[in-house]
Amino acid sequence: MASFKALNIESDDESDDEIDDTKEVQIEEALKLYQTALKYHSQGPHSYDKAGDAYRALFESEIFRYPESLSEARRHQVYGAPPEDELRPYDAAEKLPIAATGSVDSAPSTLPQILHLSYKNHGEYILDLLRSGRDEGIVTAGAATAQITSRGQPLVTADAALEYFVEALDKDSTDLDLWRRTSSIAASLGSRRMARYCLEALLDKQTNGVTRALTLPGIQDILAASDYDKISKDIGDDLTMPRESEFHLRAKKLAAAFESLSGASLAVNSSLKIQVPLLAPHPASRIILTPLKQDWVEVGEALLRQYLMERDALVETASSCGIFLNVAEPPPVIANGIHPIAPSFPSGKEELSNGVHLEVVLSSPQVPAEELIENERESEEVKQVEESKNADGDKDNSEAKDESSRKRSHESAGLGDSSEGMRVRSKRIRARDSAADVPSATEEVVADPWKLLEQQLAPCYQTDDILFETLATLLRKIGLDDVPQAERLREMTYRERDSSSPPNSAMSFPGHSVNIATSDFQSALRLRSNDLARMLLATGDSIDELGGNSPQAGLAAILGHAKRPTTKTSSRTLLLGEEGLTDFAQGVNDKWTHIQEAALAWVQHFLKPGHFPGLDRQSTSYTTHFWSDPLKALVVRMIVNLDEFIFTTTLESFEGKVTANNQPANQERQDLVEMIQTLFELHLDVYSLIKHPGSGVDISTQTLQKERLARWSELAQSALQQVSYGDDQFRNHQILRLRHLWATAFHLSVCDGVAQDHVILCLEDVKNTIQDCGNTTIDLQNNAVMPEISVAAIEREISRLTTKDFFIRVFDPYQSDPVAVIESLEPVLEASLSAQAMTSFNGGHNESEADSNPGQTAINGSGPNLTCSSNVSNSPVFDELFKFLESGSMSVKLSLWQRLREAYEAIEYPSKIMSCYLRSIECMVQEMGSPSYRESTQDQRHYTLMRILSILDGLCLRVLTIADGSKDAFDCVDIDHIQSSLRALVFFAGLLHTFTIYHDALRIGQIQPLQGDGGTSSLLPMLASKIQDMQIRLWKLIYILFSEGLMQSTSPSSTPTEDRFDLLRAIHGATGIRGFCRSSTRAFLRLLKKEMLQMNEVEGFEAEFAQVLFDLYGLDVFPNHLPKQDHGCTPEPLDRKTALALLDFVLTQASRVNIKDLPKTELKKAIEKIHGSLPKSKPSEGMLRNQAVYRAKVKSPIQPLNLFQCLDGVGGLPSVRVSPSEAPAASKGWYFLMGQIALTRFRSQKRVGPVPTEDVMLAIAFFVQDIQYSADKWETWYRLAQAYDVQVEESVLWSAEGLNNHSQDIVQNQRAAIHCYTLAVALAVQTADLSSETSSKMADLYADFGTRIYSSSREPFSMVAFSVDDFERTFSGEVLYKKTPFKALQPYSAWKFAAALFRRAIVGKPENWTNYYMLGKCLWKMHCAEGAGLKAPTVDIVLDAFVKAIQALPERRDNRQYPILEPHYKLVAIVYKLVVRSELEMSVAVQLLSDSTPYAQGAVIPEEPSAWSTYILQVLKSMRAADKSNWHHRMTARAASIVYKTRADEEAVNAAKQELMQQIFTKTMTVQVWKPENERPGRHIVYTTRYSLFFVKLLVQSGDRANLEALSKRLRRKTNDFLHHNKLWQDVCQSYLHLLRRIGNVPEGEEDVVFKSVHADDFHERSVRIETWLRQPTSPLPPLLDVLRETIELKKLNNSLMRSTMFDDLIGDAYALLYNTVGADLEAEAKAAEAAGIVAATETSPPTAAPAPPALPKEREGGVMSLSNMMNLDGAPTPIEQAPTPPPQPVRANLAQPAKFRFRGVHRRDIRQAAEVATQKATVAVAAPPTAPSKSAVQASSSTTTTTVAVAAAASNTNSAAAPGTSTAATAAETPHPQTGLEAGKAEASGRESGGEEESELSELEEEGEEIIVRPLFPGLAGREKDGQSEEGGKGSGEG
Repeated sequence: MASFKALNIESDDESDDEIDDTKEVQIEEALKLYQTALKYHSQGPHSYDKAGDAYRALFESEIFRYPESLSEARRHQVYGAPPEDELRPYDAAEKLPIAATGSVDSAPSTLPQILHLSYKNHGEYILDLLRSGRDEGIVTAGAATAQITSRGQPLVTADAALEYFVEALDKDSTDLDLWRRTSSIAASLGSRRMARYCLEALLDKQTNGVTRALTLPGIQDILAASDYDKISKDIGDDLTMPRESEFHLRAKKLAAAFESLSGASLAVNSSLKIQVPLLAPHPASRIILTPLKQDWVEVGEALLRQYLMERDALVETASSCGIFLNVAEPPPVIANGIHPIAPSFPSGKEELSNGVHLEVVLSSPQVPAEELIENERESEEVKQVEESKNADGDKDNSEAKDESSRKRSHESAGLGDSSEGMRVRSKRIRARDSAADVPSATEEVVADPWKLLEQQLAPCYQTDDILFETLATLLRKIGLDDVPQAERLREMTYRERDSSSPPNSAMSFPGHSVNIATSDFQSALRLRSNDLARMLLATGDSIDELGGNSPQAGLAAILGHAKRPTTKTSSRTLLLGEEGLTDFAQGVNDKWTHIQEAALAWVQHFLKPGHFPGLDRQSTSYTTHFWSDPLKALVVRMIVNLDEFIFTTTLESFEGKVTANNQPANQERQDLVEMIQTLFELHLDVYSLIKHPGSGVDISTQTLQKERLARWSELAQSALQQVSYGDDQFRNHQILRLRHLWATAFHLSVCDGVAQDHVILCLEDVKNTIQDCGNTTIDLQNNAVMPEISVAAIEREISRLTTKDFFIRVFDPYQSDPVAVIESLEPVLEASLSAQAMTSFNGGHNESEADSNPGQTAINGSGPNLTCSSNVSNSPVFDELFKFLESGSMSVKLSLWQRLREAYEAIEYPSKIMSCYLRSIECMVQEMGSPSYRESTQDQRHYTLMRILSILDGLCLRVLTIADGSKDAFDCVDIDHIQSSLRALVFFAGLLHTFTIYHDALRIGQIQPLQGDGGTSSLLPMLASKIQDMQIRLWKLIYILFSEGLMQSTSPSSTPTEDRFDLLRAIHGATGIRGFCRSSTRAFLRLLKKEMLQMNEVEGFEAEFAQVLFDLYGLDVFPNHLPKQDHGCTPEPLDRKTALALLDFVLTQASRVNIKDLPKTELKKAIEKIHGSLPKSKPSEGMLRNQAVYRAKVKSPIQPLNLFQCLDGVGGLPSVRVSPSEAPAASKGWYFLMGQIALTRFRSQKRVGPVPTEDVMLAIAFFVQDIQYSADKWETWYRLAQAYDVQVEESVLWSAEGLNNHSQDIVQNQRAAIHCYTLAVALAVQTADLSSETSSKMADLYADFGTRIYSSSREPFSMVAFSVDDFERTFSGEVLYKKTPFKALQPYSAWKFAAALFRRAIVGKPENWTNYYMLGKCLWKMHCAEGAGLKAPTVDIVLDAFVKAIQALPERRDNRQYPILEPHYKLVAIVYKLVVRSELEMSVAVQLLSDSTPYAQGAVIPEEPSAWSTYILQVLKSMRAADKSNWHHRMTARAASIVYKTRADEEAVNAAKQELMQQIFTKTMTVQVWKPENERPGRHIVYTTRYSLFFVKLLVQSGDRANLEALSKRLRRKTNDFLHHNKLWQDVCQSYLHLLRRIGNVPEGEEDVVFKSVHADDFHERSVRIETWLRQPTSPLPPLLDVLRETIELKKLNNSLMRSTMFDDLIGDAYALLYNTVGADLEAEAKAAEAAGIVAATETSPPTAAPAPPALPKEREGGVMSLSNMMNLDGAPTPIEQAPTPPPQPVRANLAQPAKFRFRGVHRRDIRQAAEVATQKATVAVAAPPTAPSKSAVQASSSTTTTTVAVAAAASNTNSAAAPGTSTAATAAETPHPQTGLEAGKAEASGRESGGEEESELSELEEEGEEIIVRPLFPGLAGREKDGQSEEGGKGSGEG
């Protein structure tokens, strides 16, 4: 059961002993043991035994038995691996930070630190034992078990040290020095792997710890990298070797210099394993210290660094080692200005003892070389400046010469001529400049380089003048006059330059504070540009750092814990360089000086009277010189780190001198007293600075310093009293007494527990004492907390203490009421600021009056913005507060304003928050004009200026954030506030503008940068970018405040918009011409865009706003007459909101450009970019509804009534109204513009072939989007109709493919275009205005609409678009029926409607000839129309239209322009038709043509009607002569038609054919019909078809088969060049076949007459004979073969385009005629030849027949498989079969009875194949050579070839029957080609194979010249095979 007890009740059984046994006590005991061991260890080898015992006792302590003291691996072995979610105590302990060993409190305070240092130092102790040759007392690495080896036992060597180092690294892996030591030991032990791992860890931690982008490698980096490279090379590991980066390259260069140091203090000799000591013990040695630079700071750094390394056991030195300072000569300088740290021994042996030199690394691992070099550079710069200031004319010439030889040149330093007390230039340089001022004769010719540079800067100067003049003019309207002038700023900038400045530029200006600020800024740019850049580029919030990030830090700044500012210019000399350093080093080297003694001597040189060289016996460097910051910091570090030794030594020395009574002792005692007082003041300075909470110093350090301060305070008081009582003649007694009194009083103020009233009384007492001494003023510039001892300083301190309570309440962190803070603090701050403003306002008059009671002056209202509450002003503490704030520093004031701002932030009051920021800016301006700033040194002013600029940037950012994000930002900012803030901002703008002037001169090479810091400042570009950002923010803030001031001004401006626009334009011009208007993330450009969108009515708006858009987004929207300027801005993406805002401006710019030229301009690219950035919103319900209505409309049929009603303004689309917010882009007309651009882009391109129509489709989509928003804009409908028109034209312009294959799409586009035209006309009549531009557009609308109607009514469209057959609807009457909803538009009505449109177009554009021309065509079609009730126009009306068209033709500019012939030709053609129709008299026609067209003037006037055609032909010829380009084809076709119709004979046909072949048809029958410019698209396709049919007709009539064949081939291939190609091809084929039938006299139906009763065998037999006969070269070819050939070729050319019945009929009829004539003759000749051959064979045969084979009957029964059938290869009948045979042979009887088979007729396919083979044989016969063979050869060839061809024909028929679908070409391919002679070759080869003997006999007979008939060996086989094939062929035919 759980038990509880009260916390306030103590139990009796709880013992006190248990409480003491805690971990803290054990850690403290171990700490004591550690310090004891370390003390013995540091005393040297003689104390190593005691050190060993101490280390054993240390490792036996309890802390090494803790679980957290074990290593991680050991913990896992003992306790097991911890779970993931469990955090053990030692895990937290390991994460505690380990304090640096070199801090003030050097004792370890945490468990991990004690463990780490214990293991580390014991490892060092083992190495020291090895070096000293001893190996006793080494504790093994198993420290966790505290095993101790006994003395005398064999011990391990370097392995033990390595184990301890590993344990130390386990406790703290951040000790970089220990990593390298461990690596060295591992390498000596032979473990390269471990050595490389340690080096890798070292390099990795150094890289992660410090960014080395702009720094040099440190010594540890160099040594570690060098060791790592060596190890990698030794093991041959090239893969993991470090890359040659910048770091390793620099390290590689410096490695050689440090080679001697690589093992001096870290490397362990490999002989450790064999117990050989590293260094032999020497009784005495000296440590040679070689500073990096020969000055006091570097020497002190070397001494302090050596002392700290010895104290922390970082180096191994004997306790009696002496110090030798090697400052005889400066060390050599290598690359990049880095001094090598090579050993430099003295030249003489007498300077050193016989000890061994021990070299020590002078730079600690924590201080990289680059930091030392940077300090050196800064010190050198300050030294040069100070020496140039203090140089006087008393120095002799030799000194001046030596001094100048060591310094930079005056010109390269960029210093002015005798400005700010600088060194005066030499007489030689001044004489040279004065001589240069006098122009000579030769110089007048050469251009002045200064003027050339000035000309380059002239545009920049001009914009600057405009900017500041505009600013001054505008600020006067709100009551501000003090605006700097650009010329004045340039002159002040030039004043600070070197000799490159223009003459007479140095002059004095009023406003001394402005001059000082400009001078300081320019000098800082030249001397401290890198420092300025680092401060401005430093990360962090400078505003929150004003008083810290907490109220306590702000309170500390108020109460004086922060560093006090210097209130007056120091008269002390800036202590720099090496003054007296050599004497100090000589004094150290002459004696055997320990490191502590040398450090004390260094301190005494600065603090003890008479010790610093060059000063009198009673002066100290502390009171005489002004120390630099590095020197001051070094002195403080020295006295703090060596405080124990300094105090003890000083006390002993003082006590020794007190008892003595001689003169030297008295003098030494006086010097010690002043030194003690100085040390007391310095420790007081240190303690006061670290005491406040924001110092970041821990409590233990503060406690130690407090103890030091108390100790020195007591010593100073005691020493001063003793000297005062013992020496009445003590010099400087009064000054030291005042210093001690002031220090004691101030010491009381920083002590805890001292009442404030007591402190004030003490200060009053000090004040009275000072007044009694004559108001003495003591300057202690090297003390931050008490730089001045005077009455004024006392009063300030009293004021601070008096107001302490007030500020404690204000900065109380527990103050939960921000209103109380506001009520307390705001009146005081406002009153203080008002008083200072009044001082500035009065211009410095009556300063004494204002100073006497500034608070009252502010309250009474004698200055601007004087507001203060009465309760605060009447408060007794108010005067003290006011005095305190008046004399307070800038940090104090800014901290107070920050506290007030925090209070307003707590109540979320943005207006007041912004006011606090603006007041802070005003405070900084007042600080730069204060006496304390003017009287301070240049270095202090530089620092103050850099800090102010850094704070200013953050303040501007926060003010702009509030101004941009809050609408109520100026609610509490009145006009006075605006004026004061604007005055401050303009001051900073002018100050920063001087940098712009300086950067301009630097950019063009007018001046050269200061060659300091190792060359040109590497941070100068970054500094320039940062300052440009600040300038942009300042100008933006100035504009915002000015805009607010215009609204609040008591005398408002009459043109506020113009004023704001002028200011923006001036700022943009001055920043843009230099290319930094884009700075500060384009903040000012965005402001310009935002503001100028509301200034579109201001003059000059378009050009300026276009420039803004070009800078910001890269949009080129400039007007045509204005050029653009490249400001070097990178375009940023255009956001959607901005894209919408720019629509109006871009649409306005686009409306001023012709739409035809718009796609060619840069504006088009801007429009496309804006369109791509527009938001893609979802269409609303209304838009979707309008889209559906539109789609239904364009797909509906054309209602004729709607066409005529639109002329009266009746019509429209029933759309839904859409709100502009739903479609913002469409409401502004954006989509209409995009559609116009896309449509114009397509129509304006020059096309020589078909192109994609994506632009047209895009235009249609844009127009539809515009219609979705509003369907009441007639121009949108008009452009949409044009887009559909373009699609129709493009589909018929280049080919007839669309008309032949996709006519439905063309019809739909026509309907859509007509609907859009109808709505456009109706809406235009309703809503169009009466302007000339609108009238011109409406005239184009009427003309385009009329052209569309007329084109759709004519070919190739042929009224299909007006058809309503596809739109039948269901109607209900008595029954349900389907019918078209209305009657379609008739051609006459279409022409009449088109004529009405053209008449309206003529009214709008009477000068356009096309309107008259199209009107005449409509009237002519109406005149020619036939129908009941049609009122046709008269002839005069028709002709008058064409006459007016000719009259309206534009005049030709030159002969190169093509003439317009269309109206001339149309008039001639119509007049010709009217005369032929007898509707017009010939004389009237001739007179009309002569008066109307110039082409009829040269023609012979006809007297008779028969000469009318001749007259027209002459006119047409004249027109054709004018058409030099031969584009016009109508005149040629019309001439051929007239010639053909005049005479219908063969001569007329040839004449007409000749006319057409001159231009339209070439010799190769290529059709050349081009589209003239003014011809409607698609008409040339119609004319091409017409001309082809007419020409075919002429060719048929003339019998020109060759041209007809060529034309047929052309027509068949060009399927897309002719309208209705299938119909055209059918007509051409019919005409061609009719011509062939006529030429061959082939009657129709001949095939049926001839082959109806012919047997297939007979047909094959006769066809073979015909083929054989045709193959013979001597055979005459009948004309029918040409008919067959051309018919077959035409059929092949047809290729199933049309049905082949017509071709097959002609082929069958022609072959039947050939079969019946030639075939019958050949058969009769064959029978006669066969009969003659049988008789001859009988006569030549032997008298006795050859005996038959014995098994002949059986073999005959075997059928075709018998041997005789198989061997009879030639198929010839044998004599046995031809002789009479006995009746009992069954096979013979079967073969002789064919009547048993059914009759097999001739198929049409067989006829076609036979015809094709016949034409091929005929071709071979014609091509064969006319060789005359011998008679025997002819007979043999005849018999053999006939049989072979018959077999081949039978095989061909069989294949055709088996595959009826095989084409003719395939059949021809399967048939052996007759031209190759393949059949004869096969027959001869068969003869040679089957009967070689017969061939031999035949050869012999041929040689004898005897005639013999060759007979086959088995004649019966061929007969059986032939019968079998016939039988198979009959079966195949029957089946097919």
